[in-house]
Amino acid sequence: MVKLKTKKKGFTIIELLLALSLSGIVLTIFFSFFMTHQEALNKTQKKSELQMDTQLLTEYFSKSAMEASKISQIDLAGEALSISAISSPYTLKDGITFYVDDTLSYVFTISESGKNVFYKKDDKTSNPVVHEISSKVEAIKIMPVGGSNLSDCKGIELEIDLVSDDGKVTYDTTSSMFFRNKK
Repeated sequence: MVKLKTKKKGFTIIELLLALSLSGIVLTIFFSFFMTHQEALNKTQKKSELQMDTQLLTEYFSKSAMEASKISQIDLAGEALSISAISSPYTLKDGITFYVDDTLSYVFTISESGKNVFYKKDDKTSNPVVHEISSKVEAIKIMPVGGSNLSDCKGIELEIDLVSDDGKVTYDTTSSMFFRNKK
């Protein structure tokens, strides 16, 4: 019987190194593409969260302004600030109260850090519940609309600036709100 010499099939070291280096190049390109898009996705997600917080803040402020007849006070370091003194954009520091009548008011307070905004419906008949609306507030500015100052205006223009927890993404919006029950 004659033995036939068969060639062994397999990869040589050079072929294996060539395949591994090509795979490495392809994976590097894919990884850099993936990381670029992952950063964009994270930024979009943070911006979306800020938009939702802004919408919630705007809804609370808008609902309060529509029911209110006026702003009864703006708090500045625990002291009420004269409403008639505010005729240009004013950055809220401690809080603001929307007055509806003798028994009902809506109170917005801002934490000492300036990042958290809390909402309280005070109806004088029960213990008010305080809700945190947002923890990403950079600034809330208020300006009278339809009047020379906050004491005689028909509404307010509210500018809300929010920033993400890492400080890399910001979102700003401006809304006008009018007092439906203005007396």
